[in-house]
Amino acid sequence: MPYRFQKPPLVASILTLGGISVLCGLGTWQLQRLAQKEEFLAQIARWQETPQESLTFDDFSDEAQLYKPGTLQGHWLDNAAVKLIPRSYDGKAGAHIYTPLDIGEGRIVIVNRGWVPQGYDLPESPSGSISLTGEIGRFPTPNMFTPDNPADTKEWYRVSVLAFQAALGDGNEVAPLALRQTRDDSSLTNLPLTDATKPQINNNHASYAAFWFAMAGIMAGVFTLRFLCKKY
Repeated sequence: MPYRFQKPPLVASILTLGGISVLCGLGTWQLQRLAQKEEFLAQIARWQETPQESLTFDDFSDEAQLYKPGTLQGHWLDNAAVKLIPRSYDGKAGAHIYTPLDIGEGRIVIVNRGWVPQGYDLPESPSGSISLTGEIGRFPTPNMFTPDNPADTKEWYRVSVLAFQAALGDGNEVAPLALRQTRDDSSLTNLPLTDATKPQINNNHASYAAFWFAMAGIMAGVFTLRFLCKKY
C-alpha cells in the first residue's frame, strides 16, 4: 500500500529529536570510552613487554599508573594485616590478605597478598627488608549493602586508605592506591593465591555504542512510521 508524507506534531517532533540526540550522545560517549580503553590496554601491554622497574610512592598516587607492574621494597607491618571478607575463589569461601608495607620515611603501601580459604591464618611474615613483585591497583569499592568493619577484629568488610590510616595511627602516610602482589615472597609457597586476585578488565564499549545508536535508529523509524508516513 502506498504512503505519503505528512507534517508531524510539534511536541512529538521535539521529544523525538531530543531522545535521538541523547541516544546518539550516549553512543558517541561510548566510542570515546572505547578509544580510551584501547589506549589503556595498549599501555598495559607495553608495560608487560618492558623490564620491570622499581615502583615509587608517587606511582601509587597517580591513577594513570593503574596496573603498572614493578617491584617494591620495604618491610611488613604484620600487626596491621587484615582479612577482607567475604572473597570467594573457584566456588570456595575465603578472604584476601591485606598487609601494610613500610617503604621508608613513614610511607605505607597496602599490599593485596592474595586469596586464602576460610579459616586460614597467615603465618608470620619474614622480618627485615623484602622485595615484592606486583602491579598497582585500586582498593575494592564497597556497595550500599557492605557492612561497616567490626571493632577489634582483623576481619574487615571494607579496606580503604582511611581505615588503614586509622589502624596505623598518625605519623604514617598511606598511599591512595594499593599493590596487588603477583608473586609470593619466599616464606609463602602456596598461599595466598595471587592469581585469584587478578582483575578482569572488560572492554564492552563497542557493543554499548552499537546498542545506543540502534536505539536511536529504532526511535527514528517508529517516529517516521507513526507520524511522517500515512497510508492512502
